[in-house]
Amino acid sequence: MIGLSASGQIAMRRFFDEHLKRVEWDERDFPVRLYPFTAGNGPAAERLLSIDPAVAFGRPVLVHRGISTRVIVERIDAGETVAEVAVDYGLTPPKIKEAVLYERAA
Repeated sequence: MIGLSASGQIAMRRFFDEHLKRVEWDERDFPVRLYPFTAGNGPAAERLLSIDPAVAFGRPVLVHRGISTRVIVERIDAGETVAEVAVDYGLTPPKIKEAVLYERAA
């Protein structure tokens, strides 16, 4: 994670800069929304989930749908298939799987 160079901590700065791209800031430079990483994606990956205190009391939700990751997991745990849940929400099964993986890891 830290690669020291002649100038000191350049690698660490790049690491943090990439991660801070997943944070949305307001006009006063306060963080207002976080787009957490999901399984296997990097800083430039799609922003699938968001955490925003103004949406669902800060619980993780699917971006553009506002569906709580907890609700998705509850449906899967109740016996529905990933494909059924995906159809209901107009999403692809891989996006549903990412939401489930994130919720179970949280």
